[in-house]
Amino acid sequence: MEEDTEWCLLSKAAFRGDIELLRAELASGVDVNARSGEALHLAAWRGHPEAVRLLLRAGAALELPTPKGGTALTAAAHGGCTTCLQILLEAGAVREARNADGYTALLITASKGKADALEVLIKHGCSPVARLAEGAKSPVLVVAAHSGSTACLRVLLAAGAPLEDKNANGSTALFAAASAGRTACVKELLSRGADAEARNENCSTPLLAAAWQGRTETLSALLAAGACKEAVNGGGFTPLLAAAFRGHAECVRLLRAAGANVEHTDDGGRRAADLANDDDTRAALA
Repeated sequence: MEEDTEWCLLSKAAFRGDIELLRAELASGVDVNARSGEALHLAAWRGHPEAVRLLLRAGAALELPTPKGGTALTAAAHGGCTTCLQILLEAGAVREARNADGYTALLITASKGKADALEVLIKHGCSPVARLAEGAKSPVLVVAAHSGSTACLRVLLAAGAPLEDKNANGSTALFAAASAGRTACVKELLSRGADAEARNENCSTPLLAAAWQGRTETLSALLAAGACKEAVNGGGFTPLLAAAFRGHAECVRLLRAAGANVEHTDDGGRRAADLANDDDTRAALA
């Protein structure tokens, strides 16, 4: 991101981490909290610890939200600077403050795969059972799994995050990882004892999710772990039917090799061969 032409000099100095310009602007009497505390947000987001300290000493308010929502702490979480996070937390920043999307600093760092920042936040009292306030209401472990960070998963699980916690759609961290094709996370969660047959609100399993999304490598890992290849979702689809319907020929081949039943029919009486829409998928079913 480049500098905004509408920023004042204080904000530009904060964005750059230009300490001398910051000092000069503050000495001239400018409002340190101008434009909803923009300078502190920018310094925290860009990872300039000395600028953050200087602005706080000058009276920058910790909890002023920007027009887009969020506080200096959530801005620091986006940037991932552990030192900035620590400075703000030790200055009394509200740990559970949320941005406009309902994300706390902990959820932001998990979504970005920043395990070191996650550790700092947990050390300072952020809860590993945090959830989104609105929308999907995802637990932080589900957010981390979807992001693909095994390091974040390990930090959260070590801190006590529930392995089988679910989001508003009933999806666990394993389901989220499988759907997103995060194979390393799938393997990590399975090694911790995650339930490979846990179902979401559509009665779909992680294997069904991987088949639906065409996640070949993830599908292979789940099959190797013994996931049920004949699991049926709310529409009567098995993983084979899901892969055939979506045109994921390589997933179809994997499931056929694993012995998936080609004669199973969905709620409308259709077999995988009836659902296949392209030559490659039809050939995989032949």
